Formats: sequence, structure tokens, C-alpha cells
Amino acid sequence: MAKTRTLPDKYYDKDYETNGIHRVPLWRIAGFALNNTATNLYLMFMNYVSFYLLGFVGVGMVMASSFTMAMRIWDGVTDPFIGYMVDKTNGKFGKNRPFMVIGNIILAASSFIMFHFTHKLPEGPARFIFFVAFCCIYYLATPASALLPRAPRAA
Repeated sequence: MAKTRTLPDKYYDKDYETNGIHRVPLWRIAGFALNNTATNLYLMFMNYVSFYLLGFVGVGMVMASSFTMAMRIWDGVTDPFIGYMVDKTNGKFGKNRPFMVIGNIILAASSFIMFHFTHKLPEGPARFIFFVAFCCIYYLATPASALLPRAPRAA
């Protein structure tokens, strides 16, 4: 069986046809690791949602905990949808790259808005509704930013 190349020639070893070794530049390995690092930092940041809802938004403990569970369910509903969109995408910049960039931009913007503007709204249900809306947007972008590039396939 002949091996098929999925990347330009400059990314392959000179003896690729005989030994099948695919050499990846260091910057690509670093980029792969940094994408996952950014996603994990956002995950760690979101561990403080319940404390923020209690202290700044004015929601009770049971409501904050229920909200956290509901957002996890929302995340489980949106993940297959994002996966379907990624599978159907095949553009100039690849399958995953546009989703990773757009997802990280949405994560940055929505988390900044959630934690810097919610407590400045007038007290009452408006704060919680505002926070829920931006949290839904946040969790919609989470699977897109956490995509991992796939290794080239051999035929």
C-alpha cells in the first residue's frame, strides 16, 4: 500500500517513503499544547462561577449549584452540534483551525463580559438573566476551542 501525504513536502522527512517518519516543527507542537492549555485555563476560571453567583450576582447556593449543573447539560447538548459542524467543514485553513480561533475569541469575550459587567447591573433578576445568556454563549464556544488537530492518515 502506498503512503499518501496530507501536508506539503516541507513537513516530511527526506526518507518519508521508506521509513514513514513525519517530522513536525517545534512551533506546531507548541501551538498544539497551547490550545489545550488555554482551554484548561478557562475551565479552571469557570470553577469560580458558583462563588461569583453567590457573592456578586446575589443568587442562593441551591440556585447557583443548579445553574452549574444546567450549564453542563447545555454543554452536552451543544457538543455534538459543534462536532457535526466541524466534520462538515473543509476550508482553506483546515478543519479545526477556524473553530479553535473563533472559539477562543468567543471564550475570551464572553468570560470577560460575564465577570466584569454582571455585577454592575441593577440588583434583581436582570443580573442573573444577563449572566445566564453569556454563560450559554460561553459553553457554546467551549467545544470549538478545545479541538485537537488530527494526525495525518496513511492510506
